[in-house]
Amino acid sequence: QQVNDEIELQREHFRRLTVEVEERGPEAVRQARDALFYGLHPAEDNVREPEVNENPRGRPRTSTSRIRSYYERSRSRSTGPGSSGGRGRSSGGRSRSSGGRSRSSGGESDEHDTEFVRPLLVGDFNPSPDGHCGFRALSHCIYGDDSHYLLMRSA
Repeated sequence: QQVNDEIELQREHFRRLTVEVEERGPEAVRQARDALFYGLHPAEDNVREPEVNENPRGRPRTSTSRIRSYYERSRSRSTGPGSSGGRGRSSGGRSRSSGGRSRSSGGESDEHDTEFVRPLLVGDFNPSPDGHCGFRALSHCIYGDDSHYLLMRSA
Protein backbone atom coordinates (compact mmCIF):
# COMPACT_ATOMS: atom_id res chain seq x y z
CA GLN A 1 0.00 0.00 0.00
CA GLN A 2 2.83 2.41 0.91
CA VAL A 3 4.62 1.74 -2.39
CA ASN A 4 1.42 2.35 -4.36
CA ASP A 5 0.87 5.63 -2.49
CA GLU A 6 4.42 6.71 -3.35
CA ILE A 7 3.91 5.86 -7.03
CA GLU A 8 0.64 7.79 -7.09
CA LEU A 9 2.35 10.83 -5.48
CA GLN A 10 5.06 10.72 -8.15
CA ARG A 11 2.44 10.54 -10.92
CA GLU A 12 0.54 13.49 -9.48
CA HIS A 13 3.76 15.48 -9.23
CA PHE A 14 4.54 14.65 -12.87
CA ARG A 15 1.05 15.80 -13.95
CA ARG A 16 1.50 19.14 -12.13
CA LEU A 17 4.88 19.63 -13.81
CA THR A 18 3.34 18.85 -17.21
CA VAL A 19 0.63 21.49 -16.67
CA GLU A 20 3.22 24.02 -15.52
CA VAL A 21 5.39 23.42 -18.60
CA GLU A 22 2.39 23.77 -20.93
CA GLU A 23 1.47 27.06 -19.28
CA ARG A 24 4.94 28.45 -19.97
CA GLY A 25 4.59 28.11 -23.73
CA PRO A 26 5.89 26.16 -26.72
CA GLU A 27 9.60 26.77 -26.06
CA ALA A 28 9.32 25.33 -22.54
CA VAL A 29 7.43 22.33 -23.95
CA ARG A 30 10.19 21.73 -26.51
CA GLN A 31 12.94 21.96 -23.88
CA ALA A 32 11.09 19.61 -21.49
CA ARG A 33 10.41 17.15 -24.32
CA ASP A 34 14.07 17.12 -25.36
CA ALA A 35 15.25 16.69 -21.77
CA LEU A 36 12.93 13.73 -21.25
CA PHE A 37 13.70 12.13 -24.62
CA TYR A 38 17.49 12.36 -24.35
CA GLY A 39 17.35 11.34 -20.70
CA LEU A 40 15.52 8.16 -21.67
CA HIS A 41 17.40 7.62 -24.98
CA PRO A 42 20.98 8.91 -24.60
CA ALA A 43 22.16 6.99 -27.68
CA GLU A 44 19.87 9.17 -29.86
CA ASP A 45 21.72 12.32 -28.84
CA ASN A 46 23.77 13.80 -31.69
CA VAL A 47 26.32 15.41 -29.38
CA ARG A 48 29.79 13.96 -29.96
CA GLU A 49 33.25 14.62 -28.62
CA PRO A 50 35.01 17.33 -30.62
CA GLU A 51 37.86 16.31 -32.88
CA VAL A 52 41.39 17.00 -31.66
CA ASN A 53 43.00 19.90 -33.51
CA GLU A 54 46.41 18.63 -34.59
CA ASN A 55 47.53 22.03 -35.93
CA PRO A 56 46.76 24.64 -33.27
CA ARG A 57 47.45 28.23 -34.21
CA GLY A 58 48.89 30.99 -32.10
CA ARG A 59 51.46 31.13 -29.39
CA PRO A 60 52.00 27.94 -27.40
CA ARG A 61 50.74 28.09 -23.83
CA THR A 62 53.82 26.44 -22.31
CA SER A 63 55.50 29.61 -21.08
CA THR A 64 56.73 29.55 -17.49
CA SER A 65 57.28 33.29 -17.27
CA ARG A 66 55.17 35.25 -14.83
CA ILE A 67 53.65 38.69 -14.97
CA ARG A 68 55.91 41.15 -13.22
CA SER A 69 54.46 43.04 -10.24
CA TYR A 70 53.81 46.79 -10.24
CA TYR A 71 56.89 47.22 -8.05
CA GLU A 72 59.12 45.34 -10.48
CA ARG A 73 57.75 47.25 -13.45
CA SER A 74 58.13 50.63 -11.77
CA ARG A 75 61.71 49.82 -10.70
CA SER A 76 62.66 48.86 -14.25
CA ARG A 77 61.48 52.13 -15.81
CA SER A 78 64.12 54.62 -16.78
CA THR A 79 63.83 57.62 -14.45
CA GLY A 80 66.93 59.56 -15.33
CA PRO A 81 70.64 59.50 -14.41
CA GLY A 82 71.76 56.57 -12.28
CA SER A 83 69.11 54.21 -13.55
CA SER A 84 69.82 51.37 -15.90
CA GLY A 85 66.33 51.32 -17.38
CA GLY A 86 66.52 47.53 -17.77
CA ARG A 87 64.99 44.70 -15.82
CA GLY A 88 65.63 44.32 -12.13
CA ARG A 89 67.06 46.80 -9.66
CA SER A 90 69.41 49.42 -10.91
CA SER A 91 72.81 49.99 -9.37
CA GLY A 92 72.22 53.69 -8.83
CA GLY A 93 68.75 53.46 -7.34
CA ARG A 94 65.93 55.88 -7.89
CA SER A 95 66.57 59.55 -7.51
CA ARG A 96 64.17 61.26 -5.13
CA SER A 97 65.41 64.79 -5.78
CA SER A 98 62.63 65.38 -8.32
CA GLY A 99 60.01 65.61 -5.58
CA GLY A 100 58.56 62.21 -6.45
CA ARG A 101 57.25 63.33 -9.82
CA SER A 102 58.57 62.52 -13.22
CA ARG A 103 57.30 63.45 -16.63
CA SER A 104 57.05 61.06 -19.54
CA SER A 105 55.45 61.25 -22.94
CA GLY A 106 52.22 59.87 -21.46
CA GLY A 107 51.89 62.51 -18.74
CA GLU A 108 52.52 62.09 -15.03
CA SER A 109 53.91 58.76 -13.89
CA ASP A 110 52.19 56.25 -11.64
CA GLU A 111 54.25 57.55 -8.70
CA HIS A 112 52.01 60.61 -8.47
CA ASP A 113 49.16 58.39 -7.30
CA THR A 114 51.15 57.15 -4.28
CA GLU A 115 52.89 60.41 -3.36
CA PHE A 116 50.83 60.83 -0.17
CA VAL A 117 52.36 57.62 1.23
CA ARG A 118 56.00 58.79 1.07
CA PRO A 119 56.05 60.44 4.55
CA LEU A 120 54.82 57.16 6.06
CA LEU A 121 57.55 54.98 4.53
CA VAL A 122 60.14 53.61 6.93
CA GLY A 123 62.15 51.66 4.36
CA ASP A 124 61.73 49.36 1.42
CA PHE A 125 61.45 45.60 1.25
CA ASN A 126 62.00 43.56 -1.88
CA PRO A 127 60.52 40.06 -1.34
CA SER A 128 61.70 37.04 -3.29
CA PRO A 129 59.90 36.85 -6.66
CA ASP A 130 58.71 33.29 -6.08
CA GLY A 131 54.97 33.79 -6.45
CA HIS A 132 54.52 34.33 -2.72
CA CYS A 133 55.77 37.93 -2.73
CA GLY A 134 52.46 39.38 -1.51
CA PHE A 135 52.35 36.99 1.43
CA ARG A 136 56.04 37.66 2.16
CA ALA A 137 55.40 41.41 2.15
CA LEU A 138 52.44 41.02 4.51
CA SER A 139 54.52 38.81 6.81
CA HIS A 140 57.28 41.43 6.78
CA CYS A 141 54.80 44.16 7.78
CA ILE A 142 53.26 42.17 10.62
CA TYR A 143 56.16 40.09 11.99
CA GLY A 144 59.19 42.07 10.84
CA ASP A 145 60.49 39.35 8.52
CA ASP A 146 59.15 37.32 5.63
CA SER A 147 59.62 33.85 7.16
CA HIS A 148 55.95 33.63 8.24
CA TYR A 149 54.58 33.93 4.70
CA LEU A 150 52.98 30.45 4.81
CA LEU A 151 51.01 31.50 7.90
CA MET A 152 49.79 34.55 5.97
CA ARG A 153 48.82 32.39 3.03
CA SER A 154 46.81 29.97 5.16
CA ALA A 155 44.80 32.77 6.79
